[in-house]
Amino acid sequence: FVFALSAITAALLSNDAAILLVTPVTLTLLRTVYPRRNPKFLVPFAFAAFVAAGVAPLPTGNPMNLVVAERAGIGFNTYALHMFPVALVGSLVAYFMLAWCFRRPLADQAPALGAWPAQPPLSPTARTVLAITAASILSYPVLAALDEPLWIVAAPAALACVAVTMASGIDLRRINRRISWELVPFVFGMLVLATALARSGVADALTTLYARSPAPVPTVGVIGAAGSALINNHPMALVHSLALAGAPDRLVYAALVGGDLGPRLLPIGSLAGLLWLHSLRSAGVPIPLAMFVRVGLLVTIPSLVASLAVLYFVA
Repeated sequence: FVFALSAITAALLSNDAAILLVTPVTLTLLRTVYPRRNPKFLVPFAFAAFVAAGVAPLPTGNPMNLVVAERAGIGFNTYALHMFPVALVGSLVAYFMLAWCFRRPLADQAPALGAWPAQPPLSPTARTVLAITAASILSYPVLAALDEPLWIVAAPAALACVAVTMASGIDLRRINRRISWELVPFVFGMLVLATALARSGVADALTTLYARSPAPVPTVGVIGAAGSALINNHPMALVHSLALAGAPDRLVYAALVGGDLGPRLLPIGSLAGLLWLHSLRSAGVPIPLAMFVRVGLLVTIPSLVASLAVLYFVA
């Protein structure tokens, strides 16, 4: 359930949102219903929330996917049509590999000793915000069909959510403190890094490599995954958008698959991974680097192979 919930949240909102929303709630619930045995479950369930945000079935599921797809001229609906089966198969493989990695703690069949926490009813403000968010998401396919940019609905929806929240009595400064403004310099720094790599000839070298490769789809996917793990998926995606300018759409999809899955290999690979580790440290659940890499390799390699195999047939 946690894996599915995180996957759906990542698809509809973003992978970062899935990490920030699902991880702390899951840890709190585990500590409540398993007051004594929760330490053995915290890490497996935390990884479930992280790994589930894999290949984005919608371009909005990963901000860089939206940017790269738009640069390549791939619309929202076209992207979803090709990437949904890829994301579905990749997620299923990732789930079974993750369950195998943590088979010992998950084999515990003893009942929970803690009481399930009471669920307070949603406030009118929360219902309104959810309705605005749902309406915004449902409008994306329509906007794509009309060839309109998504921001013309997303931006007013965000402002409406802020207005509704303030009208409920929550101060703007409190809302401001909940926004991760550090993302702005982070994204700017990634853009600078991507520009430096492109001007140093990396994009041209990749273009030549892919043109000569006898198997361009797996080549692009594997290099996208490795590059994203090493230098972060944001600059890797921007470099790929230059290297694949004018290339067939299937190669762009392969680059996005690699960019979505590669960050599971190293913490520096994505902002979502860094946010996840920070959230776990704040909750007293540190993840050693060796464990991150070991689980990442066992889960990512099979799901990458499966995702690229599906992409080969659908794109």
